[in-house]
Order: sequence, then C-alpha cells, then structure tokens
Amino acid sequence: MSRIEPLQRLRFVKHVAPQIFESKTKTPKFHIDSLNLVEERYRFTAIVVFRGASKTTINNKAYVSTEIFFNHEPYTQIVSKDSNKAMKFVRDIRKLFEAMMLKGFAVSKGEVWKDDYFEVIIDGSKKCVVEAIGAGEDPRGNTADFARPTLIVIDDLESKSGKYPIGNAKSREKLSNWFFDDLKPGLHPTKGRMIFLGTILHKDSLLNKCIHDPEWAKIIVPILKDGKSAWPSRFSVEEILRVRDSYARRGKLSNFSREYMNKPVADEKVLFKEEYFKYFSHVEFGGVPEQRHIENAQKTVTILIQKPKYIVFNDGTKLALEACTIYTTEDVASGDKIGDRTAIVTCAYDGFGNRYVLEVKSGWWDPFEKGVYSMETYLTWKPLYFGIEKGGMQNDFHSSIEVLQLEEGVKIPVVGLSHGGINKNIRIGNMQPSFVAGNTWFNSRDPNTAVLESQLGSFDMESDSDEDDEMDALAYQEKFTKRSYEEEDEDEDEGGLWS
Repeated sequence: MSRIEPLQRLRFVKHVAPQIFESKTKTPKFHIDSLNLVEERYRFTAIVVFRGASKTTINNKAYVSTEIFFNHEPYTQIVSKDSNKAMKFVRDIRKLFEAMMLKGFAVSKGEVWKDDYFEVIIDGSKKCVVEAIGAGEDPRGNTADFARPTLIVIDDLESKSGKYPIGNAKSREKLSNWFFDDLKPGLHPTKGRMIFLGTILHKDSLLNKCIHDPEWAKIIVPILKDGKSAWPSRFSVEEILRVRDSYARRGKLSNFSREYMNKPVADEKVLFKEEYFKYFSHVEFGGVPEQRHIENAQKTVTILIQKPKYIVFNDGTKLALEACTIYTTEDVASGDKIGDRTAIVTCAYDGFGNRYVLEVKSGWWDPFEKGVYSMETYLTWKPLYFGIEKGGMQNDFHSSIEVLQLEEGVKIPVVGLSHGGINKNIRIGNMQPSFVAGNTWFNSRDPNTAVLESQLGSFDMESDSDEDDEMDALAYQEKFTKRSYEEEDEDEDEGGLWS
C-alpha cells in the first residue's frame, strides 16, 4: 500500500465531486491530522470529533473512495447504527465512483451495483467491494473472493435513538457485546484495519471504551480548545459561544458538552449539574490596552494588558472589581516534556460569598510561555495572591518567571499551593457546595468557560479524568477562600517548591 498524502486525497475528491465540500471554508488542521493518523495504518484507529466536523465526508467518503482508487482496498465494510444509515453511506461512496467514471478515470462497475453492496473495478482488473452493515447484523462469514474485510469503517454507530439507544444501559451492553463478539473478530486477521468515527455520547459508550484501550490509536477533537475554535473558518468562537448559550438557556448544557466537547458523564454520576451553573455577561475593561513584547533567545511573545473595571450581569447591572478580592491559581503541567498543558484561573469574590470566574487561560506552553502568560495574568488582574501548585512547579519555570519579574520590574505575590495529601478528585468534588448554593458564576464571554463547564459536567468522583487542568486550577481557589494556605507548613516540601 502506498502512502497517500491527505491533501492529495482531498484534492482528488474535490476534483471528482466538488459539491460535497463547502466552498467558503478552509480545510482545518484536524482534518489533515485525522487523515495522517489513519495513514499510519494502525489496526485500530478512533477519530472522535465534535458535531458538524465533517467526519463522514473526510474519513468515510473521501478516505474510502481514494483508498480504493489509489490502493485498491479489496473489501470494505461500512458500519452504522442501522442498515439504512450504513446503506446511505455506501450509496454516497458509490456515487463518487460514478463521478469518477464520468470524468474518464479507469473505473468501471462490477457485477453487483446495489445500494447496500457494490463491486468496482479499478484499472480494468482490480475488483474492490464495499458493503453496508447495520448494528446487530451478523457480519460473520461475510467474504469477498474468500477473504474477510480488510477495512471496516464505523460511522455514527451510537445514537440517542434506534435499535441500541445510548441512554439505555442494557442497549449499551448489547451493542458492546455485538461489537466485540461479532464485528471485531470478522476483521481480516493480518491485513485488516478498523476505523471508528463518532462523538462520545455517554461515559459508558463503546467509543469511550475504545479510546481508553491502549490498542487503539486515537485523535480527539473538541470544538473549543485553549480558547480557540478547531475550525475557525466554519465556526467562529462567537458562534460557538452562541450555540453553547442556547443549550444553557434550555437547560441542556450537558448535551453541548457531549456533542461539541466530547465530555460526557454517566447521568447517574453527575456531581456538577448544569442547573447549578450561573453566568454573568462579561468583564468591562477601561482605558487603552497595553501591548508588551517579551522575548528570550528563541522567541517573542506578545501579551495584552487590560484594566478590568466591572463585572457586568445579564440585566446590565455592574459590580465594581475594586470592591472584590481577586485571587489567581495556576495548575502547572507536571512532567519534563516541553509543551505540557498548564491552566490559570482568576476569580473575584464579593462580600456575600459569591465567586466570579473572571478568566480561564490554558495552553500547551513551554517554560518561557508559562512565565509570560503568568505575567500577563498578574498585570491584568492584579490578584492579591497568585497561587501556584507546589508539586507542579518545575525548576525551569521557576527560573523563567524569576528572570521575567526582574526584567519587567514586576513582583508577583506567589503563594505555593499544596494538595495536603488530598486526592485530586476529592479536591474537585469539594467545590460542589458552592455550585449547589449558587455562589459560583461563570463569564459568558470567556471561550474557555465552555472547557471548564465540560470538565465539571463530565466529572466522575470514581475515575480519573483525561483532562482536568482547568477545574483543578479552580479547585485550588478553595485554598484561598478557606485561608488554608496560612496553615500549611512551608517547609513540608523543602527544596521541592519549584520542582
């Protein structure tokens, strides 16, 4: 099998059938990344993307048709939630080959040319088969020229309705049993590959099980990450926030987390219910923002320093920030790998026990960037204390931020935070009372609010989360409100505060 570059596949399909692509949107990076992952030809690959991400167009129609045309894939099965959905996918792939014939490519019909099964001849001699399989159907024994499927593409297998509704525990179990006992064993034992496309609709979903299985290669794409849209030319941050707000108004924020952020939770285990989430409109800034360019030997990072004045509520009323106490907490990525994820959360507290999450900032930052964005946060919000997790503080970050403070003439009031031997899940779970009491407010305009909401909405006390940086940084805010930082033994981590 020869390697086919993602752009080569997409350009070919666009030439054959331009109507299946939107003319005014640029190809997003995650489309290329997903095709590159499939090109590695792992036996099992999962592609988990948000709703509306064109996963079917890219990783089903475009990939399957070009794999058959260029690499003569012998036997492909398209699997979906029922036979009608699978047949629709197969019919669309068949139409691509009909378009190739009209344009004069070396493609011709085989003996069978049906909606649920067709044979296509490439270069006059290579017969390739595509077949539709619905969930629950018996795929065992299905062969093409006495061979088992060499490629199985699973698309929209799990659904809220149909034969195996995702919300029903027994249905989830039946689908899982069929997948592992019938479908998966039918794959060609040496040449077979399986590609699973979808959105994680439930914590106990089949797709979620697969991405946590080490034998599966995977890519997971939420619509928002680090405050940026995964597909800016199609979904602006403003449009994403508008959609999120529409879900929130209908009391269906958990659906946004599932469909767009790939952050589900088993419904019976929801600790932070969406009805607990409260919002203020935005933060009002005054004056002219100041740009600073901070550089080291390798790079220059531009930061924006603003002057926050008010918390503005949805009814237009305002709360002066000078009447509040502001704290910042930072969960610094652990480990030595450059580019690990770090989260910074800044909150304001009024005299009535309310907490306002002013800003959530996070990213895959190197040590220099961690220092720069910590500086940006401090200079904007001027928190009374800037709490930084002890165990996560790396020597290189400590050195970087110390140098930055000297160069910029700034002294950040850093307080070392310790987990005190308390498990992370317990720390996060301890925030629940403030949510139940309605004392925690989110910033509707901050795009990372959706990330934080999704983490909280999918939080499960009984299991570790794949991504918890933002909510862990928020959980550390409890240290300031309870003043437990004053009670900590500053020598308990002697020599390890910055390690």
